[in-house]
Amino acid sequence: MMSAKRILSVFYILAYCTVTIIGEKKRLLENIPNDVDSRLHDIEVKLQQLTSQTTDKDMYITQLQSTVLKLQSTVNQLEHDRNNQSAQIQAMQKILNAKNPGCQSGNHQLVDAKGHAQSASTVIHFNEPFAEIPTVVWGTTALDIDHNHNTRFASSVQSITKAGFTMQASTWSDTGIYSVQIQWMACPAHI
Repeated sequence: MMSAKRILSVFYILAYCTVTIIGEKKRLLENIPNDVDSRLHDIEVKLQQLTSQTTDKDMYITQLQSTVLKLQSTVNQLEHDRNNQSAQIQAMQKILNAKNPGCQSGNHQLVDAKGHAQSASTVIHFNEPFAEIPTVVWGTTALDIDHNHNTRFASSVQSITKAGFTMQASTWSDTGIYSVQIQWMACPAHI
């Protein structure tokens, strides 16, 4: 059997272990609010940072949308102006044709389907064929090329016949054409 001294020693050991465990549990329970508060604070700080970043991005998006609207308005105005100028050119062509019987004129835009090229051409057919090969004069009225490179541009009229001609616009080196508008006039050679 166990002696009383031994039983008392075991009891003291058990009591010490119980007190130690209870003390550790109490310490852990007392620290839980501090740990939770610290974690909640970290979450609040991160949430404020994300909210600030989202607000900054929202402001940037709003500014971009405003810029896009202004640019669209400018594009619309430019298209309106171009249409008005085209109507004026057509009216002038009618007046010119009336003053120069037998002459024909036109305004043509050469545009590459890809939006960027080094050459573009189109075949022009006269409204009425001439009795003899006419004299053709032309001039560039609009030119849209890549602004990142030097402007190198040439235009020519080729293959003139009684029924029409080919209008050619080209660049060289690293210059690219987006669009070219050319005004032309063809008159009988004797005028």
